[in-house]
Amino acid sequence: MERKKIPCGIAYTTEQVNKDENLKSRGMFQKVHHRQFGDIDIPGFPYKFSETEGIIRMPAPALGEHSKFILEKWLDYSSEKIEAFFKAKVVI
Repeated sequence: MERKKIPCGIAYTTEQVNKDENLKSRGMFQKVHHRQFGDIDIPGFPYKFSETEGIIRMPAPALGEHSKFILEKWLDYSSEKIEAFFKAKVVI
């Protein structure tokens, strides 16, 4: 692939990523607190900038964690309609 100038690279498993010393030495992991799992290491911000540090402020949300907020605050559904969505299992 390289001879044909097709971009390619190594695909790591999660275990390989977590054990990669080069990634560790570059500070590619960041510790965050997850309310279900406690303190965990996650892949950090993927880019390094010269004048600002990219950070990840929180882990990914749990499934359905923000459903009600989005339906209510962003999409302006009534609480009755939201309750009907949950009851009908339209949303989690």
